[in-house]
Amino acid sequence: MIAERPAGEPVYHQRDEERSFNRPSRARPLLTGAIGSVTLPLAARRPFHWARANPLGTLAQMRRHPAVLLMLGALFLWQLAHQVLPSTWAFYTIFKFHSTSAEVGYSLAFVGAAIAIAQGVFTQVLIPWMGGERRAALVGMGCALLAYLGYAFASVGWVMYVVSLTTFVFELTYPSMNALASQQIPANAQGELQGAVATLYSLSAILGPPLMTQVFAYFSGPSATLYFPGAAFVTAALLTAACAVLFVRALRLAPQRAAPGD
Repeated sequence: MIAERPAGEPVYHQRDEERSFNRPSRARPLLTGAIGSVTLPLAARRPFHWARANPLGTLAQMRRHPAVLLMLGALFLWQLAHQVLPSTWAFYTIFKFHSTSAEVGYSLAFVGAAIAIAQGVFTQVLIPWMGGERRAALVGMGCALLAYLGYAFASVGWVMYVVSLTTFVFELTYPSMNALASQQIPANAQGELQGAVATLYSLSAILGPPLMTQVFAYFSGPSATLYFPGAAFVTAALLTAACAVLFVRALRLAPQRAAPGD
């Protein structure tokens, strides 16, 4: 079970003070500790149906919202492209730059720290500064495209660190798209939306590693028709471009909401 978040609430502006049960219950302390509090008023909740309580049923429900369906497709492509980092980073840096195990660890720690800072600090600062989730997502996609191509064509190892600085911006994309999708969904379907997001994330985590590692192996092997070890990162860049196309189409269907501070 997923605790509901108010529909359309910006990802950086969630109202913690509104989280409360609407009716006293003896099980309230237990439920609050186990699953968190519920924000949706009792009168607005839908009856439970097993047909919706599974990945396929959840995705089928999203067909009622064309803009959200396109955003979910964009989210899937985004996460699929992102799988290139954990799947091929070590192989790529060792193969191309002859990095030692320690150097691979240092570089991964640097990228991980950048991701943590971006998600923990910059999300709340940069998204409203850029004028909202729409602009933040598009700018993040552009930075991700540059990052993947930068990784692919890096000629020396230290360039990977420089390119990694784009992480501070492109990590804004996922929470921005998630928030935009949430704004298009009724309050009583927010948990269902997050279930669909989790389903697609899991699917990308299954498909992404074999896709990216096989692309890397094919283009870096001795029998490669075109020798190019950075091919997996170019693949990620192409997936990101496709993600941007779906996202722009989704924005054309989704109503514009006022930017923070307007």
